Amino acid sequence: MPSPLNLSADLAVFEAGLRVVYLSYSYKGLCEGVEITHALYRGQELIQQSTDVWRDAPQGRRQVTFQKSDGSWFAPGYYELAVLLDGQEQERVRFAVAQQVVAAEEEAPLADAPPAFGDIVIALGVLPSGTPVMASQDMPFDASTRAVYAIFDYEGMQTGVPWSAVWTRAGIEVARQDAVWNAEVAGTAGTHWVVYYDRAGSPLTAGTYGVTLYITDTEQHTAEFTIPPSIP
Repeated sequence: MPSPLNLSADLAVFEAGLRVVYLSYSYKGLCEGVEITHALYRGQELIQQSTDVWRDAPQGRRQVTFQKSDGSWFAPGYYELAVLLDGQEQERVRFAVAQQVVAAEEEAPLADAPPAFGDIVIALGVLPSGTPVMASQDMPFDASTRAVYAIFDYEGMQTGVPWSAVWTRAGIEVARQDAVWNAEVAGTAGTHWVVYYDRAGSPLTAGTYGVTLYITDTEQHTAEFTIPPSIP
């Protein structure tokens, strides 16, 4: 039987604007074939869940990412993260997202700039502030990479503007994210990101990848990265 996972039980409070939650924990005694589930609750409501079959080492440390599919913020309130092995809950940790406070003197961003995306930064993660974590320009990716983030600045974006991110491997489209901008959630200027991952939770297939951003049908920027083959 696998040993209990080691999660912190302290309540963390995050500022408003949280878009990504990272769950990190250590583990030991995990056997290949065990079904592991990661679940995110807001209050009593299950809002995200992923399940995969264990294929990694029996002992070590793991990080799991939770993010809304449309890239929007997590609503204020109390949340819980749970980890289950073969359907049996092991540990649960709580955190909260604070209400957004708007200063009276805060000026609304200018809305007359045309919609535009900036250069793309490719990284293994991103902080709520938009700061890349382990960018590809600073360190090469390895064969165990499971998720890649494309982080970019934007300006002049208004509600109703269609945009998209297209991911390719060896020049062939492997994923597409189409959305309509919501300025009430994301604002008209700032930093945004999209993520590409294997839905089964497996490492990404080796190869040369690219991600291209579009506003309506107008190409904005493209960035490339490489996932190397695993070493036998």
